[in-house]
Amino acid sequence: ASHKPMTPEKAQQEVNILLGFLASYVLRAFTSSAEAWLRRACHICVCGRGAGEGAILASERGLGWREAKVRLDASDEVQLICLAAVRLLFWHWMQPVAYALLLYSWSDDAYFGKMWNLQAVLAAAVLLREALYFSCTILALIRCPSFLLIDIAATWRSGARGEAFSCVMMPEKFLGWYMQGAAPTATAIRRFNSYCGTILLLDGCSFVALWAGISGWTTRPPVPLMVCYSVTAASFMAIPCWATAILLARSAGILPGEGRRNDNDALDIPLGHIPPE
Repeated sequence: ASHKPMTPEKAQQEVNILLGFLASYVLRAFTSSAEAWLRRACHICVCGRGAGEGAILASERGLGWREAKVRLDASDEVQLICLAAVRLLFWHWMQPVAYALLLYSWSDDAYFGKMWNLQAVLAAAVLLREALYFSCTILALIRCPSFLLIDIAATWRSGARGEAFSCVMMPEKFLGWYMQGAAPTATAIRRFNSYCGTILLLDGCSFVALWAGISGWTTRPPVPLMVCYSVTAASFMAIPCWATAILLARSAGILPGEGRRNDNDALDIPLGHIPPE
């Protein structure tokens, strides 16, 4: 089945929505550095921070809002809340909302011609993934809102590169890990493993949808959805690729094998490892 004809107005609308989906990744990666440069060079984008500000690192689980405010030497909490709100919208919510809008815009296309065709089911699975991500941000907002004040660039420079990478490329998994706190219990780790396993399964659906469409096994998805599937499929492959890159770098002597952080730090805890009570 072929896709329905597209007017120039609809094409432009879908391009804008797709750019919004992709922009969330770019903003997570680069806005911390841009904000720091603007504060140093132009004395703008201060957002309530004081002269004695320190960085909020992605590896610091369990940091409360009051502690984060003290770390940033913030005197104006209203500005800090505004910064957190902007980041919540553009770093996090823009991604699932943009995917939902794209999916809705193609809901009357031949791509969804049959209620239970494989591509429609896979698209719905990816929508569930984005809905879980959105729900996770709501829960994180209630339990540990300091995640909205994380400095990605400072986290990378500190050596916690796994956390910085995950925060940018796998925010839905990062938030699940971040909410466990500084000393996660066995129950919290089991919940995280279940959540992360579900997300990985749904990531795999985007990989299958992309492969099935390209190979001709099913109707080829619209190009905007294929781009979204490519990004989420990259998230599916990010964990094994990142772990392989680290192992290769250590074996080649590019990264030292010693001097690692504590075993209870950040992403050094293997998925599924339950510490003794």
